[in-house]
Amino acid sequence: MNGRSRRTLGVWVLLAVAVIGCTRDQRPVLTVYAAASLRDVLSELREPFERDQGARLQFNFAGSGVLAQQILAAPRADLFLSASPEWIDRIERAGRAVPGSRRELCANRLVVVGRDDCGVLLDSPERLVDADYRHLAIAQPEAVPAGQYARDWLVSASVDGIDLWQLLAPRLTPTLDVRATLALVESSPRVLGVVYASDVLASERAVVLYEPPPGVQPSIRYEAIAIASSAVSVEAGGSEPGRPVASSLATAFLDLACSDGSLAVYRRHGFLEP
Repeated sequence: MNGRSRRTLGVWVLLAVAVIGCTRDQRPVLTVYAAASLRDVLSELREPFERDQGARLQFNFAGSGVLAQQILAAPRADLFLSASPEWIDRIERAGRAVPGSRRELCANRLVVVGRDDCGVLLDSPERLVDADYRHLAIAQPEAVPAGQYARDWLVSASVDGIDLWQLLAPRLTPTLDVRATLALVESSPRVLGVVYASDVLASERAVVLYEPPPGVQPSIRYEAIAIASSAVSVEAGGSEPGRPVASSLATAFLDLACSDGSLAVYRRHGFLEP
């Protein structure tokens, strides 16, 4: 066999391997749109779900508001896991949710973080006004619950009658989602950030500088719902024929994510019970 023939054979072998690789996994796919802060929890739940259901999970992680807008524009999700009930409400009002599929997942806490070498000490939120740092990173309040919670908390605190949201405006640096906020904090000791307590456990360098006490801590609740426009079936018979119902895979994942057995996973990653 000459050199040209060997090269040709090699190309065909590579193509055959690629085709086999693309067609080998014939398992059904469940597409989950989930808040970025849930990445570590859902990565841990992937293996038992895929093993028990013989299916494959496909995740899309982003800010909950961004995900909700994607679902409303071109729904390709089977499930939506949001860091704020507000975005679940919008999906329901738009008629994109499977009725009766809404579930509570977990809760969280807001914290101010910095890199472990930032040298900043905070004993109150008011210290953010004069502390030695350059930027305060938060997720986009208009589209990301972490940013909305951060804005609401900063608005609730004030110095001389002016709320911290206004006083800190020159230092505020918006990010795409809460994990992007965490990454920005990790990149420089001159950057502080407002993230969830659970995010700190996902970082090797971020440390908690301040945690709002229970009296002013925002109520941070995660909820999930099945989307009616993707992997759904139609109810056969019954009193409401044609009413969308969640697919068996979507229901199985919701059952797993809300099970008592999964509570330990949430706790291990810094979340609270719902």
